[in-house]
Order: sequence, then C-alpha cells, then structure tokens
Amino acid sequence: KIEACLIESEIKINCDDYVLKLKFLFTDFEERFRDLKALKPSFGFLENPFLVNVIEKGCPLSHPIITNKADLEIELLELLEDEGLKKFINNCPSILEFWKHISILKYPNIKNCAVKLISIFGTTYSCESLYSTMKIIKSKYRSNLTDDHLTELLRTALTLIQPGLKKLTKKVDTKKIPRKQN
Repeated sequence: KIEACLIESEIKINCDDYVLKLKFLFTDFEERFRDLKALKPSFGFLENPFLVNVIEKGCPLSHPIITNKADLEIELLELLEDEGLKKFINNCPSILEFWKHISILKYPNIKNCAVKLISIFGTTYSCESLYSTMKIIKSKYRSNLTDDHLTELLRTALTLIQPGLKKLTKKVDTKKIPRKQN
C-alpha cells in the first residue's frame, strides 16, 4: 500500500538507508539496556519475592546486586516461610510499601538488594528530571543566562523548599535600596 502511494506521488526512497539506521538503533538499544536485561529475574523478585523458587532455580539476583549469595539464599528461604509477610504482600497497596515493611534486622541482605534495585529507577528519574529542567533553562533563557549560573538555577528549579517570600520581603528596608538615576 505504501509502495503504491510512493509510485503515485513519484517519490523515490532508498529503503536500504532506513534499514541500516534501524539496525544501528536496535544495536544501540541492545547495548544500552543490556544491564537491565540481565537484571530481569531480579525485577521479578522485587515484584513478589514469594514467587521465587530458591530450591530449584537458586538465587534470582545477579552479581552487581548481591554481595553474599549463600547468606541471601538462606534469608530467602526464611522469607518464603514468613506467613505474615505473605499475607501482607497480598494486601499491600504498592511494592514500595511492602519493601519498606521488610525488617533490615531480620533480612539485611534481602533488604539491601531490594533497595539497590528500587534505587535504579529513582536515579534514572532524577537524572531525566534534571536534564529536562536544564534543557528548558538553556533554551528559554539562553540569551540572558550563562553556564556560570546554571548550577544555581537548577538547584532553585528542582528544590522542594518553599521560600517564605512574605517574610523575606518584610525584612527588606526599601528606603536603603538605591534608586537608578536617569
């Protein structure tokens, strides 16, 4: 159908160029997300650790996440027997709430692995948010702002602190501010 439209409108396209670009794009995606692909079983564990079959399949977590595989497997076996947590995960509003509820004293290795896995997404979000804010600042106000002030502008844009503007303006003595002479 597309080919017929192209013939009708006399547009000539070299599909080989597009195929090559798509292959490069696919390769680039494969390289960028190779680490995430290796962590896929770990994400299943993060979503519901009670679905892990430690006895038959071993530990689902991979090397950069774990430090001591044997201790982690023992903790996993203990966790799988914890009826209170099994009930809690079924009634829990979110995965994050479940992992907040896990005791670091009782399951230190499991808790540390979960925190590492969860932080992957938070870090990515923070980086994306910072980059988007920087892009807005640099494009919209490019002529007025220099790179010297970019750090301060980003800190101001991304902070959660709300300044007390009324309180700050009350402190300013307007009589002491010099007026411009024309």
